[in-house]
Amino acid sequence: MSSFESTFPTRIVYGYRSVDRVGLEARRIGLKGRCMLVTGRSFARSSGYLDRIKSILEAEGYDVYVFDRVKPNPTIVDVEDGVNQARAIGIDFFVAFGGGSAIDTAKMVSVASSLGGSIEDYLYPRIVDEPIKPVVAIPTTCGTGSEVTRYAIVTIGFRKLIVAGWSLVPRIAILDPETLRFLPADQVAYTGVDALTHGLEAYFNRNASILSDIYAIEAIKVVLRNLEDAYKGLMEAKAMLLYGSMNGGFAINMTGTTMIHGGGYYLTAKYGLPHGLANALILLPILKLNMEAQSDRAIKLASILGLPAFDFKNASSSILEAIASIMDRIGIPVGLEAAGIPIEDIGRIAEEALTYRRNLENNPRSLGLDELVDVFRSVYRSRGV
Repeated sequence: MSSFESTFPTRIVYGYRSVDRVGLEARRIGLKGRCMLVTGRSFARSSGYLDRIKSILEAEGYDVYVFDRVKPNPTIVDVEDGVNQARAIGIDFFVAFGGGSAIDTAKMVSVASSLGGSIEDYLYPRIVDEPIKPVVAIPTTCGTGSEVTRYAIVTIGFRKLIVAGWSLVPRIAILDPETLRFLPADQVAYTGVDALTHGLEAYFNRNASILSDIYAIEAIKVVLRNLEDAYKGLMEAKAMLLYGSMNGGFAINMTGTTMIHGGGYYLTAKYGLPHGLANALILLPILKLNMEAQSDRAIKLASILGLPAFDFKNASSSILEAIASIMDRIGIPVGLEAAGIPIEDIGRIAEEALTYRRNLENNPRSLGLDELVDVFRSVYRSRGV
């Protein structure tokens, strides 16, 4: 059995209307003082959640300061804006309400405001081990898993860079399916595929272990069984995706992500594609290569999913076909061309993907520039398999 290590510091509170417990849960773990409520520019306010959460926290005796300028794919400037406010006010802990960008921003603002300096001082390969001010995470999408992970992503130019360390894991994650009620169908699709890729990348990974497999397989099963119904608007399916996303987060905490993420980062940073969509567009050919490198695990996974698994060829084909079929039914565009990516940029896209060494090292199949160019060419007008 392979070795592994993990830490599970997050208290999970899952259920409808669990948002209403945010003040009680903060008090339960001893949080005191001034709270910064970190969120985006529109949904929290228009939905009424901003005032609701603020009132709940204030009723528990907390002083609440709102930072509602989070943008998708936060930059250094965005993070430093929050850091400056947190320092000026003397914030003691953070409540993040939103998708991965809001939660990641809260984590990074906590790091820099707690430890000093700029968030650029804490970029990987530095690992943040020092204690930081606590973060309470309330996700409003069903894909990033950031509410339980030790990672935060910041955009610098056309690169997606990471801040990592067990100190970043939120102390409390409140998973309220009701927050997904008005999530647009395309965002359900993109974030749901992101959760699926977390499971697949943790399972087909050089760092996979008997423990990470538990969470990775659960994430894969839950997303595949519920994504289409969630896309159609069924609340119970959305609730299951929220649970599946959490499991994907637990899985990548132990393994990291692979070149599905590494290949997608530039597509988001350069062309503005949503993160989950970028992953979806290149998922299948990279997954195919990684299954070839871990063929026994592909057969095992197909069997667990109830798919044909007579041999590797049969198992890998059934997994790829199942995923492609779901992507077709939830409106994922077919090919980079459909997403507006110029064909003449493929060489540069492949070169940028190669710079994500952490993802390359986790990938079970070694990939060079020629193979990555082939991958991106294969998905230009098709799903690549």
